[in-house]
Amino acid sequence: MSLPEPTVKQQPANLSITDIRNSSPSLSLAATSNLAPLITAGLSQKNAIFPRSSARFDVAQNGKTSPFQKSGSLPASYGAVDERIRSIPTLVLYDDAGLDIYDAITYVEEYYLTNAEMQIFMDLGDEIMDSCVGDGGVLIELGVGSMRKTKYLLDAIVRQGKSVTYYALDLSAQSLSMALSPLASHYPTIQFVGLLGTYDDSLSYIQTHIPRPENSTRTLLWLGSSIGNYTRAEAAEFLKRVQTIAMDTGDTFLCGIDRRNDASIVKAAYDDPKGVTRDFILNGLDHVERILGVKDTFKRDLFEYVSIYNDELGRHEAYYRSLVQQTLVLSATETVVLEKGELINVEYSVKYSAQDVQRLVDGAGFYWPNRWADASGRYDVHLFQKAPFHLMGVSPEDSKKSVPTLAEFEVIFKVWDTISLTMIPEGGHLEKPISLRHPFIFYVGHLPAFMDIQLSRCLEEPFTQPAYYTEIFERGIDPDVQDPSKCHTHSKVPDAWPELAQVLEYAERCKQRIRGLLTVHEQGASETGGPLARVLWMSYEHYAMHLETFLYMLVQSPNIQPPKGFLMPLHLSNSNARTANPEPVPPAQLETIAVPEGLTHISIGHNDSESDDETRTGVDAHEFGWDIEHPQRQVAIPESILESKLRFQTRQVTVGEYHAFFIASGANEALRPASWSEDGEFVKTAFGRIEISRCVNWPVFVSGTQAAAYSQYISKQDGNRQYRVPTEMELTCYRRFLHKDVEGNYGFRSWVPRDVLSETGVVGDGWEWTSTMMQEHAGYEQSKIYPGYSSDFFDGKHCVVLGASWATAPRLAERVTFRNWYQEVYPFVFAGFRLVCDV
Repeated sequence: MSLPEPTVKQQPANLSITDIRNSSPSLSLAATSNLAPLITAGLSQKNAIFPRSSARFDVAQNGKTSPFQKSGSLPASYGAVDERIRSIPTLVLYDDAGLDIYDAITYVEEYYLTNAEMQIFMDLGDEIMDSCVGDGGVLIELGVGSMRKTKYLLDAIVRQGKSVTYYALDLSAQSLSMALSPLASHYPTIQFVGLLGTYDDSLSYIQTHIPRPENSTRTLLWLGSSIGNYTRAEAAEFLKRVQTIAMDTGDTFLCGIDRRNDASIVKAAYDDPKGVTRDFILNGLDHVERILGVKDTFKRDLFEYVSIYNDELGRHEAYYRSLVQQTLVLSATETVVLEKGELINVEYSVKYSAQDVQRLVDGAGFYWPNRWADASGRYDVHLFQKAPFHLMGVSPEDSKKSVPTLAEFEVIFKVWDTISLTMIPEGGHLEKPISLRHPFIFYVGHLPAFMDIQLSRCLEEPFTQPAYYTEIFERGIDPDVQDPSKCHTHSKVPDAWPELAQVLEYAERCKQRIRGLLTVHEQGASETGGPLARVLWMSYEHYAMHLETFLYMLVQSPNIQPPKGFLMPLHLSNSNARTANPEPVPPAQLETIAVPEGLTHISIGHNDSESDDETRTGVDAHEFGWDIEHPQRQVAIPESILESKLRFQTRQVTVGEYHAFFIASGANEALRPASWSEDGEFVKTAFGRIEISRCVNWPVFVSGTQAAAYSQYISKQDGNRQYRVPTEMELTCYRRFLHKDVEGNYGFRSWVPRDVLSETGVVGDGWEWTSTMMQEHAGYEQSKIYPGYSSDFFDGKHCVVLGASWATAPRLAERVTFRNWYQEVYPFVFAGFRLVCDV
């Protein structure tokens, strides 16, 4: 549909405006005809919740300024319970007058969001555009304002000599023309297209009409912390829809998000001394009257603007408070009586901590490689990416289901293909970067072969052809590091490994077999018994565990290629001078465990005997595990913990801290982590070798013996305390009683460790060494399906490790009973440590 000519002198040749509105008005929330019933419903029904915590913050923040509160009109019951209240849609604030007032708000000194985002673009625009916009690329901004901020990104594009097409979405043709015309004149090398429509209109239009240019980029922008107008659940759902409907693998999404800042800062931003925000909110009442076609009903002087920052929920809340008892006329047939003091919600502005952002991207299915902060540390611009896979979609409830879904298998297959096929150069699968392990080609065949062997034995069916693959791919090698001639039983090693193409064809046939079984299982066409359910579960987790084996081998290779389809975090680039020498994190704190009074034992493990599989029913309600996790048992809490005589470091030891020890040791080669380069100047990662100066705040990955040597060094440095690596039971108690609510870096949330925090969670970044040797425990039952899974390692040389690494699948990371182990002297794994000391 063509639009009338905009009221400007002459529309630049590099600007066009397209009407993309859906012909069905029900799909356009901006339509007045659609807002009216929403307003009526929100005022007639008390469909919003006013939390009692908000009442408490209201009294604390507004008690001295609110005319209503100062008059003593608040009832004694105010804030006693959560209360259901009326609401008005936030969109009523954004009529033409509201947009003008909002533009004025962005110039208010206290409203820091605009200036913070603008400062990020002014200072870091070149870096941001370099990270996600290529020559010939496409930018699509969801919403368009005065363009004061976006122009700094356009400046960066011009400086970089790139030719791009810039799309901007808005509900108003006049706003589009007024905003884009001067930009089009100023940037003649950029093509500008205005899209007239809603968010919903834009999603399908982007996918069908704005394809990603070949060999270039497509980037969506959502700026101004507009995401804050959605609840956290709504925001994740909206981003999920954007990711699913409007984006292809490799596309990026640039998003401005306000932080959970100090309450006084946020409160001032939304309740400025000049009353500009107050006018913006109260203007919404005028708009409501026009939408409903009524007059002199929503009188400004009978309402008070109530601004509350709920620090607990991390959101600013905007309300109308009725100053008197009054009757609102909504239509010729409907009225609503407001009591004196009654609240009506009109807007939320949700704020985000780093953990909130992590939950957001998990829910949306995004990979989160980069973020840029303003100088004051109050606001961030984040870069999200639609990556080839997203492993974090399993909720805690679903993760306990015994049989992984077909969708879960497809994702784990995709993870494996990304690692095994895109990170190794062509012809490189015969490389053996760790001499104690097989070449890469073995693992490409081992995972499907293990799965196929277990299925065939369980179902009493023939092996997938060629059957002789089961003889060479069933089990790999894990010899004694100190005496490689000692090794558990394993498959015979062929004189020559099969060609990669042949192994991949075999793997695909094995995958098709399991797809067929899972399809039948999920359709409920036949009941899946306990033995088959266990094999399906075991096959999935076997894939998941070998992702890490393959990756810690890969990072040892000088030929490693970065994972295809995943952007490298910019701060890790050896060419980025801005991020070369980050400040070291503060020293780790020491903390004792407060055990609940009277508690002397804790329960560990779970009940999962293979002998019960033949009679097991309800397999989707059963939590399977490996033989070393069974049975559930009571274990005494160490006396040193009960008596508060044992202190734990609140985070793992960092690369920087261990590096200082390494230098102090005279760069003793025996103490150099295998995760570092031979000269000790770089850390080996999935993105290649990164300067160690950029990684100083990561947890260091070492062997158990290197961790013990560090503890002896720290003990000497301290002089008063004796430090050591904790036992399995000590670390289990720490995980149980001091686990911080931190979203761990596992499941490929990041392809490298993240900087430790002063108080770090206990799952993610790297496994944690304990000093406890793997051994048989009371009630242990050796697996009959996989007899050597754990029993082969009861040799007094393998230590238990707990937690997870950045590459650990969620099913493993989130199951608290899961136990892992490595030889104490094995240096290649993604495992770090924290220390304990006796008081």
